[in-house]
Amino acid sequence: MGERIASKLGRSMRKAVGRLAKKHGLTDQARANRIMTIDQLKQHIEETLSTTRKMFGLGEVRILAVLFVLLVAPAGARRRAITRLRFRDIRVVLARDPEGGPHKLLIRFTPKFTKEYLGAKAHPHVFLLGIRHQTFRATSLTTPDQLKKLDICPGELELPLPLREDLDDTYILRRAVLTTTGYVLSNDPISEAMMGAWFKRIGELLGLEYSTILYSLRYNAANGFDQSADVSEALRNLVLGHASSEPFRHHYLGREIGADLWGIRRGQKPQQALIKQSDSVGHSISKRRLTDLTQEQSASIATHPTIRRLTMAL
Repeated sequence: MGERIASKLGRSMRKAVGRLAKKHGLTDQARANRIMTIDQLKQHIEETLSTTRKMFGLGEVRILAVLFVLLVAPAGARRRAITRLRFRDIRVVLARDPEGGPHKLLIRFTPKFTKEYLGAKAHPHVFLLGIRHQTFRATSLTTPDQLKKLDICPGELELPLPLREDLDDTYILRRAVLTTTGYVLSNDPISEAMMGAWFKRIGELLGLEYSTILYSLRYNAANGFDQSADVSEALRNLVLGHASSEPFRHHYLGREIGADLWGIRRGQKPQQALIKQSDSVGHSISKRRLTDLTQEQSASIATHPTIRRLTMAL
């Protein structure tokens, strides 16, 4: 475990950062932690799956990028926790529906290195990934349709679906590497930086005015929990891994007032949907927003004196 920075050293560092910011004309304005609505998150995922302006090497890596977002978004999970997930960190079970419906597939995550509470999630995407790579110990479980044939023993609530032990150390989100025969999945995990760059680039292609950062998903979850009548303050802090409510108030609570205060004061029905939309990261979304150089601009780069000099030096 790392040691806390001494108070005196911390003050000196903050003063030095302040001097550098002033010297280079930087602002100390807090970053706009705008939320991303569910509809905007859906658009982001659809763009990830369909765009031809961002390549991933392998189609499966494109799916893994979406899986990463779906794993982070519900509880605002720590990014490092998700990128470091291995097959040994998940437990797959078929659970009986308390309301009498069809059995439900649950994925339980148990990464030891995270302080994030992940709990059980209904994520069929991990199950499909397991099907693709034949990760189940039951060799007959090779297609999603076979899941319908499984049943839970009378008097029991769950049917465990154990994974192969030889895959315990295999990462779930693996990066693609280029070989002499094309791209293949490596044994190395996709880094947080790579995921962050992909997420930001898709936001640009989507036409968002504000840069999309992975922490937007954590802001979403935190503010959603805060506004939910079903989540207490203590439970919100537990899910976010906070010892108190101070981190939420100082860093997660939206800078924009997410309530129709004028409507409330006038005794009218608050226009919450409109306020939420206007405060979101996608309030000014536009596909007309330029994201890349034009053909003329790209062509002019090759004739730029500096570029020509560097090219000749090579």
